[in-house]
Amino acid sequence: MGSGVGKWQLRRLLPSDGMVHEAPSPQAAVELVDDWMTLFPAEAGVATGGHGNFFDDRRIAWAAERLGGMAGADVLELGPFEGVQTCLLERAGARVTAVEANKRNYLKCLITKEVMGLRDARFLLGNFLPWLEASDRKFDVIWAAGVLYHMTEPLRLLRAIAAHTDRVFIWTHYFPDDGNPRRPPFFRKRMVQFADRDIPHFDRLYLRPRWRPLACGGTAPGSCWLHRDDILFALRTLGFSRIEVGQEEHAPYRDSFAL
Repeated sequence: MGSGVGKWQLRRLLPSDGMVHEAPSPQAAVELVDDWMTLFPAEAGVATGGHGNFFDDRRIAWAAERLGGMAGADVLELGPFEGVQTCLLERAGARVTAVEANKRNYLKCLITKEVMGLRDARFLLGNFLPWLEASDRKFDVIWAAGVLYHMTEPLRLLRAIAAHTDRVFIWTHYFPDDGNPRRPPFFRKRMVQFADRDIPHFDRLYLRPRWRPLACGGTAPGSCWLHRDDILFALRTLGFSRIEVGQEEHAPYRDSFAL
């Protein structure tokens, strides 16, 4: 170069992709990871994010009332996604340990923790199923919203949950009794024996481009859905004698309920 500035000198003059040159802000933290689904509340100071109003989640209050309140409860949250329900559980008074297997979602959870000022929440990176099966720790409540239908072995998860708590919240999709899944592609039906009952398992694959990371899903290329009544049967068999069902929805593409 005619000016005599070498390449190493030029690199020093250019801004680095690893640096933020503006003052610290919640927006800068959120922009570290793209493809957010969460719309942050106005008080968070985040101008852009996702479009999902997940902070307005009525399931928290519904479950807290039926579980005897969350104040002071030691809660294990399975699959916290972007950390919104973690925030709402903490606001309800819980101390939350949340286990997330998706690396991008784990980073989002840490960002949500800082942006929303969480103090009594801890996020762990890893697969919660082997972690549960290797641990003897007990929890006041296990929170399993949106995870059962992402498992390849859903009954295995229910067994693991029952070994660690006597109070659980589950929200899940299920395979409809009329046999019409309304959400393809379910490619196989197989029977799994549980207690004295053969329980049908409906395997499905995720539909997504190969280049797109799976933000909402399990650790495998697909998952397995159960019938509604078989989920209830399994829970009763595992010792959950008091079960209240609510939040039922029969959408065009998926049926769901909470318990």
